[in-house]
Amino acid sequence: MKDQPYVALCYMTGVLPIKKYSSGSALNMFDEHTMLNDMIYGDYFGFTEEEVIDLCNRENVLSFSEISEWYNGYVNEQGVRMYNPRSVVKALQNKKCKSYWTNTGAMDEVLEYLKYNTLEIRDDVIEMVAGGEIDITIDEEFRAGQGTPKTKEEIYSAMIVLGLLSYYDGYLKIPNKELMKEFQKALRDESFGYVSEIIENSRKMLKATVNGDTKTVVEILHDIHNSEIPILKYGKPDSLHSLDKFRGPNHRFGSSLENSLSCGLTLAYLSARDTYRVEREEKSGKGYVDFSFHPRRKNDIPFIVELKKDHSPEVAIKQIKEKEYAQKFKDEYKDKKVLAVGICYNSETKEHSCIIEEI
Repeated sequence: MKDQPYVALCYMTGVLPIKKYSSGSALNMFDEHTMLNDMIYGDYFGFTEEEVIDLCNRENVLSFSEISEWYNGYVNEQGVRMYNPRSVVKALQNKKCKSYWTNTGAMDEVLEYLKYNTLEIRDDVIEMVAGGEIDITIDEEFRAGQGTPKTKEEIYSAMIVLGLLSYYDGYLKIPNKELMKEFQKALRDESFGYVSEIIENSRKMLKATVNGDTKTVVEILHDIHNSEIPILKYGKPDSLHSLDKFRGPNHRFGSSLENSLSCGLTLAYLSARDTYRVEREEKSGKGYVDFSFHPRRKNDIPFIVELKKDHSPEVAIKQIKEKEYAQKFKDEYKDKKVLAVGICYNSETKEHSCIIEEI
């Protein structure tokens, strides 16, 4: 097309940035616009929040909050929230939110990085699955398809370009429930050993909690703590430095140990996301709840989890009652009992303890 008199302008759209083989390549006349650095066309890389709200109101088959939970999470250079357009359309067409992710080849490639923990990628992904964000500077010049990525920055750049991760303001995260499902599915592979065991045990954790089985809850937390995952070894001060890059939703937890305990609990209840809306640091009563579990199904039990270090679980339960954390839940679930769960970790004995009460 270059230098042809009949071509005034060429517009190309797609997923992958253009791969330029050399400065003399016939492709060097193209200007690239990507979500990572574009201030002009950033609103066109997906559906904006306003467009999704309009679609939900027009179709009236799914709530905006449900669509947002599943497909939100991408942010362009201007800070505008973006939604996966294909998945939003498929969900509205099928009247059901689920994973419509189709790029299985990209996830298979990521799976190889996770299996061998290439450049400690697996440890970072586990942090992100637990709800954290990774502080990292990526390589914006890397082109997916130009060769095997060799550095952590190149691997993450490829994952961002492929839509597997979201990157904004220097932080990397899993963007939404759709991609979280894909990463959880990948980590369930038996080759991950203790990681897949943690995910499978998360089903037992939920069941034990609603049944008041504190013994099983403590045993599962003990197993998670003793795993080989650095972020979860919160009993060892030397292993907590990796948490400096961990950033939770509202960043309220003060110490690395508290962050690590919170991360461990998130993984322990990972499967609860299938049937509960799980909130961290939600405003309720006279303060903020460490973890609140809102049931999606009418027969499931809502519950509140308060974490403490070097205190008794009775102190955690007392705080739930005194700060009236349960009031919001009682107003929302008038005919249901609400459970208060106090979980504590003793940094000297390296032991967990738990109390579960109906309030």
